[in-house]
Parts: sequence; structure tokens; C-alpha cells
Amino acid sequence: MYVWADCRLQGLVGEASKSIRPWDTSRTASTLSRMKVVGVTCSTKTALFSLVEDGRVVTAPVERVEVASLHEASEELEATLSELGRVYAQFKPDLVVLLMPEQSRFKKTYQEIAPRIALETLVRLAAVRAEIPIEVLPRPTVRARLKLPRKGDLASHVSERISQPVGRHWTAGRDVAALAALAGEAGA
Repeated sequence: MYVWADCRLQGLVGEASKSIRPWDTSRTASTLSRMKVVGVTCSTKTALFSLVEDGRVVTAPVERVEVASLHEASEELEATLSELGRVYAQFKPDLVVLLMPEQSRFKKTYQEIAPRIALETLVRLAAVRAEIPIEVLPRPTVRARLKLPRKGDLASHVSERISQPVGRHWTAGRDVAALAALAGEAGA
């Protein structure tokens, strides 16, 4: 689902509007097919970004944002939120796609998952504050939209859609973030 906030209304706009902001008159019929999509995946201390423009993964001005321990210092939350806002201002995307983690049969403790959830929440909140539509995609949806096999983890299928790594930190998660961006573009 696409969600964004209009600061004046503090309301939510649903599926019907898709990726065109109702107050954005700068996009004309000739530019609607040209999209800039940022894919994001998070670990406990890092948000990794990939940029897709018009169906191609391109070099991103920012590839990752590292944070200190989010569950120990509340001040770090605000600093991270501000940094993510600056990242989105550099990208100027039409859509942000946050990739959900792989599902695991192994149970993790709160201490293991809380930092990642906090960082994913900040990624979403920064997009809402910047009035950028955001879509949170589970990995099976990415596979379905890109017609990728169900077997194996998502990273094992990157080469089926993207022939060469783009930038640094590719196998640290930017590869699957790129797939998420491509899937977001395909669903727009």
C-alpha cells in the first residue's frame, strides 16, 4: 500500500492515488512513465539504498546510512530520521520501496529484532515526512512482480534481473534493495 501524508491534513491517501501525489502538478502525461524509485533494506545498524530510474539500476548518490545503537539512545532516533530525510532530498524519488526481511523458521529475541524494526520505522517515517509515497513489500511480492523463482533466498536471484553490481556494498543488501525498487516500479 502507498502511504503519504499531507502536512496540512495529516491524513492518509490510499491505493486509489497510486504513485502520483495529488498536489504535485509538475508531472505531466509525458513524464509519468519516467520513474525514480529508491529500494531500501535494513539490518540492525544500516539502511542500504539502491536507485532505479526507468527500469535500470543506476549509481546512487547515497548507498547506505549507518546508525549507532537505536535501542540505547533516544537522541539517535531523531538524528537518524534527519539523516534519512537528507538522503531522500538527494534522491528526489517518486517512490520509496522498503523490502521486508526474509522469513525465518528460527525465532529471534526482542533484542535481536528491535533495532531493525526501529530503523525500518524511521525509513518509513522519513518518507512520509518528505511526502514521498512508500510501499512496504514482502519478498514473495517482489518475486511475483519480477517473475523470479520461489526457491532459494531472494539474493540468489539477483543476477536473473541485474547483470552487474552497481556501486559498493552490493552483496551487503543493496542487491535485494535494487530488486525491491524494480518491483515497486513494476507495481506502480
